[in-house]
Amino acid sequence: DWSSDVCSSDLFILIFILIILYYYGLTNSLMVLSPSTNIGNMLSDYFYYKLTYNHRFTSLLLDPKNGNEINNFLKKVINHKTDIKIDIPYAKNNIISNKWLYKNSPGFEEFWKKARPIIKEIYMNSLPEININIPVVHFRCSDVPFIKNSDYHLPKMNYIYQIIDELQRRNYNNILFLNCFSHINKNNTICQKILNIYVNEFEKNGINVKFECGTIIEDFNKMVKCPFLISLNSSSFAFMAGISKDPINYMSNNMGEEINNEFIKQTEGDWIYSSYEPILHKDIKNYYDINELKRLMFLTD
Repeated sequence: DWSSDVCSSDLFILIFILIILYYYGLTNSLMVLSPSTNIGNMLSDYFYYKLTYNHRFTSLLLDPKNGNEINNFLKKVINHKTDIKIDIPYAKNNIISNKWLYKNSPGFEEFWKKARPIIKEIYMNSLPEININIPVVHFRCSDVPFIKNSDYHLPKMNYIYQIIDELQRRNYNNILFLNCFSHINKNNTICQKILNIYVNEFEKNGINVKFECGTIIEDFNKMVKCPFLISLNSSSFAFMAGISKDPINYMSNNMGEEINNEFIKQTEGDWIYSSYEPILHKDIKNYYDINELKRLMFLTD
């Protein structure tokens, strides 16, 4: 009768839904990343899930607060088709956050090496053409280091001198600093004071410093397309640009982690990364004390 037909239909629909949930949920084949305003974290998580072998369908939900420029770029990234899968799900857990961080995870270097040509191809097809022939230096200072997150620190001068040596070895005497504290409008005054200390060391050693602050996509494009990218401290924004480059043209700080008052160093990566420890959170009481910060910057490991 009519009621039994309805029950049979409902049962069929229920079974169908369960099959779909099993196939797309329990096997992790479907991964839809929630909206975010952090473009670096979004890209790192998207590429990780898009390219690991068991996630057949991956997409991003776009946050209207990002604005048209960012979301149009992300739409082009999402719409780029690739069937390539990398059988190295290196991340230690399945939390959708910060896949670009080293975290002493086996397979970290191998995954990003294999992902690099795919990411580069996607960027080249998603970002506008620009001509930039000067090394770019990215410095993150806003909410970090002040919140004392274990992954984010300020570099000591031994890393700055390592950068200067590398620039001079390549016969560069001009650099472009991306100092866009306005991208995350926090702690601008103290960040500028910190930046001035680093810039002074570059200029004392014959490196002329130019400053620019464009939109998020403009600055990201500069990092992707420049001849040599340098990241002063850990940043998903800089990493996701740098990982698309020839590894000899990307230089980063040591992206280790401060755990139980010790710095666990990054030991994997085919790009140029520093072996030096940064200023550890345990060693400073007040990040707004510029004199104390400066003292710690000039201490060696």
